Amino acid sequence: MTSIHQELIARVRDPQLDAILLDTPFGFQQNADEIAARTISYFRDHVGCEITLASYRHGGRATALELEQFLSRLGDANYVFAGPGSPTYALCHWRDSAMRERLTAKVRRGGCIAFASAAAISLGAYALPVYEIYKVGADPSWVEGLDLLGEIGVRCAVIPHYDNREGGTHDTRFCYMGETRLRFLEAMLPEDVLILGVDEYTACIIDVDAQTVTVRGRGGVTVRRRGVERRWERTSFALSELPHPAHASAPVAASASRSSEPNGMDSSHRWSGGGRPRDREPAQRMGGGHPWHG
Repeated sequence: MTSIHQELIARVRDPQLDAILLDTPFGFQQNADEIAARTISYFRDHVGCEITLASYRHGGRATALELEQFLSRLGDANYVFAGPGSPTYALCHWRDSAMRERLTAKVRRGGCIAFASAAAISLGAYALPVYEIYKVGADPSWVEGLDLLGEIGVRCAVIPHYDNREGGTHDTRFCYMGETRLRFLEAMLPEDVLILGVDEYTACIIDVDAQTVTVRGRGGVTVRRRGVERRWERTSFALSELPHPAHASAPVAASASRSSEPNGMDSSHRWSGGGRPRDREPAQRMGGGHPWHG
């Protein structure tokens, strides 16, 4: 999704880009330093910009000064990227750190939040404990998410890798949950919470200023509530359409979307997310990564 990063960065880099990588989602991994270095190199060599590390790997081990420095970097940055790792690990260390408040301020005042994979899962009101269910065998369940999307009127659970087919002989769609477990999980959600699914190699770009959603990439974006689905591919539409899977949708006019705007835009409010397969880009790795900007 290199071109997506380039497009979003072009919108916030005037007058100056301040891009950061959050390492909390993969902070528990033994190769965390390597993942961070590869992601920084990816942005430099392929996206064509510098991104710096804003490190906060373990809330219990960070000093008060380290937490203050992390939150300061988060508050100052105009492009915030996070991706690979464990959504439940990230949430465990973000929940009591004022992380949500800083991200909420960015949504309201300007900047771009580009979250993928594990990080993207954390943005919903409810978050999927992927590893615990798929790898450990825990019963299907949800944990409390950051509910950042609730700030823009979308109460949801984000499920990246929505169209995954890695299982071959068994169903690994819906972020490795499969249809049977998805139905069980869906029934556990409150009536006002929908599922927001993003396919692999796909970006869901929400422009809060323009009140539009743009779907880019190979697949599509699906909203689902109680088995009723609505899907968009390679189009733009009004943000107000997103929470209503039962209604027919109509693409917005091209002029209403920021996707065709020139580079060098100033402080607008955007959020992007998506799902991609593992090991294709340094930012996406389910075994230490997530799904949701892409």
